[in-house]
Amino acid sequence: SSFAPLGTPRDREIDFRLRMRPAPFVQKRQQRLAIVGDLLVDDGVQCRRKRRAHGRPLRDPRIHRVAAVNREVLQGERLALRQDPVEHAQQIVCASHPLLGIGRSLRARIAALQIAKGPEQLHVAAHPRERPFDRPGRRVEHVVVPLDRADSLLDVPRAVLGYLKSNFGGDSVIRISLESAQLTGEAYDAVTLDTAIFRLVKAVYDRRDAAGLDSLQLRTLGKVYRSYIRGGALCTPGQKVRLKELNREISLKRIRHGQNITQATQEFVLYVQDSSLLDGLAGTTRQRFARNAARQGHQGVWAVGFTNGDYASVMASATNRDLRRRLYEAYTSRCMDGKYDNRQLSVDIVNLRLERARMLGYENYAAYTLETNMAGTPEKVRELLLPLKDAAAGKGRAERAELEAFAVKYERDSAFRLEPWDVAFYSGKLRKAKFGSELGRMRNYLFFDNVLNDGVFYVANRLFGITLTQRTDIPVFHPDVLTFEAKDAEGRPLGLLYLDCFVRKGKRGGAWCSRLRGYSCAGEREVLPLVTISCNFSRAAEGRPKLLSTSEVKTLFHEFGHALAGFLSRGPYPQVTGSFPRDMVELPSQLNEHWAWEPEVMKHYARDYETGRPIPDALIAKFKESENFLKGLYLTDFYATALLDLEWHTVLRPVEGCDVAAFERAFLKRYDFPEHTALRFRTTYYNHIFAVTPRSTTPTRGRRCWTPMPSRHSPARAIFSIPKPRAVTAAIS
Repeated sequence: SSFAPLGTPRDREIDFRLRMRPAPFVQKRQQRLAIVGDLLVDDGVQCRRKRRAHGRPLRDPRIHRVAAVNREVLQGERLALRQDPVEHAQQIVCASHPLLGIGRSLRARIAALQIAKGPEQLHVAAHPRERPFDRPGRRVEHVVVPLDRADSLLDVPRAVLGYLKSNFGGDSVIRISLESAQLTGEAYDAVTLDTAIFRLVKAVYDRRDAAGLDSLQLRTLGKVYRSYIRGGALCTPGQKVRLKELNREISLKRIRHGQNITQATQEFVLYVQDSSLLDGLAGTTRQRFARNAARQGHQGVWAVGFTNGDYASVMASATNRDLRRRLYEAYTSRCMDGKYDNRQLSVDIVNLRLERARMLGYENYAAYTLETNMAGTPEKVRELLLPLKDAAAGKGRAERAELEAFAVKYERDSAFRLEPWDVAFYSGKLRKAKFGSELGRMRNYLFFDNVLNDGVFYVANRLFGITLTQRTDIPVFHPDVLTFEAKDAEGRPLGLLYLDCFVRKGKRGGAWCSRLRGYSCAGEREVLPLVTISCNFSRAAEGRPKLLSTSEVKTLFHEFGHALAGFLSRGPYPQVTGSFPRDMVELPSQLNEHWAWEPEVMKHYARDYETGRPIPDALIAKFKESENFLKGLYLTDFYATALLDLEWHTVLRPVEGCDVAAFERAFLKRYDFPEHTALRFRTTYYNHIFAVTPRSTTPTRGRRCWTPMPSRHSPARAIFSIPKPRAVTAAIS
């Protein structure tokens, strides 16, 4: 068997440290910077071709240039050619940053190879006299495999830098991410828009019926061919120049959009000087706020932010309505002005995407991106979502009326009107009134280690026979990161899981699953995936147990569903087995998260963290009964957020000078959403559609998270201060 187990020292070195063979460079006289890495099409074949003009041996034809960028790309403000970006980041960020040690340099990782200038030269002959295309059964292998492998050589460093940017942050990593995004984008464009390469792909595609291909090869070849069409291979030379500019601008603006969201979220702080304004909050929460302020150099006050569960705690428990309002307004106006204003960036991205889609022959960007998804067209999306929206909105109106009536009764004020910053607070009160106070004890049964090992991993073992064993010998970039080796029912390795669950400074918000490297079986050696899960669970105080909320438990099961897809999706062609339609990618995660609340599963992991006793059946029953509590309100907001994405990307003309807030209001009115609808993500912090970790925008590759007016509750003595700390502060005057 060509399968190499992960247990040997050599495999650990190669599989876990992401070490690869040194990449060859193009000849010096070409004066090119290497961009992609070594590409061996057939390790067992030794063959040479003669140059027609000179009659001397050409470089091994198994190695092809995928892209080359002139040295001028790195001049000026960019890194010098001799500068090693990865080592540079390693020196600045952390002296022993293991994930950054993926090779001698990013340049070596993404080093250029020589792509032959004709279709026949990309064909690797088994015999020197064999004519190109005379062996139909080998054509796909000689086109798809080299292109896929070239992609993978770029994907690894790009994925690592994206992972570090999202999980660790830091100016150096962000700067390197921006620079690498530009370089890799240019590399992908050079391939996708190369006429000779497309001519080769088209020649093989046109003769697919006579090539004796199996269904997997046909599907893979079709996806490769379609990706070149969608990438602009049929554009004119002038259009290709503009297309490269568009790809670069979109990529850089999306990275900046996402960084603005992270910075605005993490730098916000509201200082509270009067402890009575924190009435209703748990003592541990108050202590955390006091520690936050002390770390920022402010004693005797409380610092409230948007991270580590601060925002959710205040909205759900603080009795002071003015505090809730101020925090809500600050949260929902992130990136709407100031240093991290994303309004113009959002409009720019929409307009650039529209221009790109029209250039490629599509009516709008939604039509372009949905073509390769299950939905197919924007019309199909509306057909699915609008009836669901109407049903949810009807239910949501009734639920909100019930909630407002409860709040009026609770406040003993007939003039009381429910506002968005009141919903979480009174929802908790109504939930307790309906289902009892026992649900408040759920957290005591959700100890992180038990949920992970006896819940998430237990379900994976029962369903798929998968076992996950913690590895302490794998280097990680932060002590929070846990590493597990996954094996199938026969004990064969499936890959590694990097688990990074708790909130910290520099980490972007939300939860997501990604991979540092995908599965590959090209050549004689099987390369296993490296999968990552990142969350932002509330961090327990020192010495306290790591207890999760029910939402965090669901998130952990959800993200592990993505990880399972990463471990179990395998095959010879990453174009098919390594990528999913965007509207299908949530299926494995949605399925897996439902196992979290199965009584059999809960009895296995939900045990009191102090006594070890399993959760009572009565408490499970109460929790199950409350699962659909106020679900209509939740789904109304959910469908509004989904349709807002569609609204932005079905515009037919550039939205120059667009007022983002006005656009959102007009959208909600046009779709007849209730007045109380609260977008879960507003445009300026809609990370899912406007901001992603650095990736090329060229569509030759595939692949793919949610988490105050004065009243009698805000006495006159309330004081919110605005000192000038190291972070951005919010003021209440």
